[in-house]
Amino acid sequence: MKLRKKFTFIFVLYLMIFGLINAYILYNQISKSLIEELVESTALYLDRIQIEVLSLLAKGNVITLNNMVNDFKARNPNIAYMYIVDFDGNIVASTFTNGFPKALVGFNPPVNGGMSVKKFKADGSIIYDVSVPVYRGIGGEIHIGITSKQIEEKMFNIIGKIFLWSSLIVGIGTVSFFMSLTSLTMSMKNLENAIKKIIKGDYRSRVEVDTQDEIGMISTAFNRMLDKLEEEREKIRNYVERLRRLKNRYKMLVNSIQDGILLISSDGIIYSCNKASERIFNLSKSDIVNRKLSEIIRLDSVSTKGEVELSYDRDGETVYIKLFFLDLDKEGRRKIVIVRDITSDKAREEFFKMIRQYEKIAIIQYLIAGIIHKINTFLTRMMLGCELILSESKEELTKKSLERVVSNVMEIKHAIDDLLRYGRRIKINKRIIDVVEIVENSLKAYSFNKYNVKVIKKYNKPCKAYIDPLAIGLVIDNLIMNAIQAMPGGGTLTIEVQQDNSNILISIRDTGGGIPKEDLDKIFEPFYSKHKGKGGLGLGLTISQEIVKMHGGTIIVESELGKGSIFTIKLPRGAPFDQDTYS
Repeated sequence: MKLRKKFTFIFVLYLMIFGLINAYILYNQISKSLIEELVESTALYLDRIQIEVLSLLAKGNVITLNNMVNDFKARNPNIAYMYIVDFDGNIVASTFTNGFPKALVGFNPPVNGGMSVKKFKADGSIIYDVSVPVYRGIGGEIHIGITSKQIEEKMFNIIGKIFLWSSLIVGIGTVSFFMSLTSLTMSMKNLENAIKKIIKGDYRSRVEVDTQDEIGMISTAFNRMLDKLEEEREKIRNYVERLRRLKNRYKMLVNSIQDGILLISSDGIIYSCNKASERIFNLSKSDIVNRKLSEIIRLDSVSTKGEVELSYDRDGETVYIKLFFLDLDKEGRRKIVIVRDITSDKAREEFFKMIRQYEKIAIIQYLIAGIIHKINTFLTRMMLGCELILSESKEELTKKSLERVVSNVMEIKHAIDDLLRYGRRIKINKRIIDVVEIVENSLKAYSFNKYNVKVIKKYNKPCKAYIDPLAIGLVIDNLIMNAIQAMPGGGTLTIEVQQDNSNILISIRDTGGGIPKEDLDKIFEPFYSKHKGKGGLGLGLTISQEIVKMHGGTIIVESELGKGSIFTIKLPRGAPFDQDTYS
């Protein structure tokens, strides 16, 4: 329902309620006034005939009394009845032709010798019984019953006329109010039309102000609001245009950066990346966004704070990258990740490292070429002579001295052997063999009880591979010796051999002191040794790494100070082994 109809309906309803209430009040007031006036006129009449009635009663003239009451009733239509009671309480005159009603016997006697008025209902109308004594102090009663029927008929005529005039006034008022309201709602309609145009995007639309009332004031304020809104919209358009230009510059800048940039949401999902990220990961943008970084590269044991350097396999090629994690919020859930491809840096570093290694090899070859064989022969003879004496000697002191000599000679011979292996090209002769067999042969060469070392074996048999058993045995020997030397007070040596469809993993774990983090990158360099003065020249791990690389594998080192180290040899099983032939 529209506002105009609502106001009109409320106005008419108000007038009707107001009129009905006034009509009701008016009806009651007029009806009461008429009854009171009629009762009062009846009381005056009774006062006038009291002496006459007293005289007729005294004479016993009943006929005249009956004529009097009937004549009075005939002349007054508002009189329902009239009767006279003598001094003895007998009804001597009455207008009732069908017998006197029993209900009126003794009803409404005069009070204290004066007039009494009581009403009762009979035949659907109200009757007022007015009684006075014939004469004060003597007795007798005169009763006149006044009916309200005639009065009600007059009242209905009066109310009808009032209703007619009220309806006419309400109609005129309604039409006038409707016309005034039409003028009022027209201004509101203009305001509504202007709002609809603004909703559709016409912000230049304005409301016509043709009145100076409250609606006109609202329309003026609305137009001012639109002017202010238009100014703000112009500012916003300028801001948006500036932001668009800045966004384009930002995109050009981000895409020109050689490092990859990833934006990661609070749930770890990549929601934006630049061109460099596509190049580094060799993936399209659609293959990068809406994925987790851990789905693209392995981040199982990598911290997502600060700088992280790692490698991953990209289409068969090992790629080295460095990740820089920057927090976008205080909680550190939304991040910017900068991805830098350092593969070329790694390759350059490996090249120079290889050059330095070859320079050292050349120096070593030059130094040992003339003397190595003579020294080795001399040491061999010395060791055999000492062992012969040791086997025949029975003195404890002599035995201990010779054992120290043999131990020192063995250490020197071990160092010379390292030089021999490192100074000549290693030749690889591969064949199919069980790796567990190689490990067992290496373990047999050591007396672990002597070093107070407990050995734990974890094998998954069979673990066959296409490798050089002598070369790989040399690597395992070297790692076992290093593990023993890392536990001078004894400890636990754990050797584990595992395999999958393409690789063999040989892990050698000790419970020694561990390797400092800053030394982990140096342990494979020639002449580096943790155990200075304990035999060897620091070439064992260098030779081991070369042997494993010649098999297409790698040595992985994990170490923690105070807890020990783990050296893991990762070897490909070799060409003869694939998923169909392996069992």
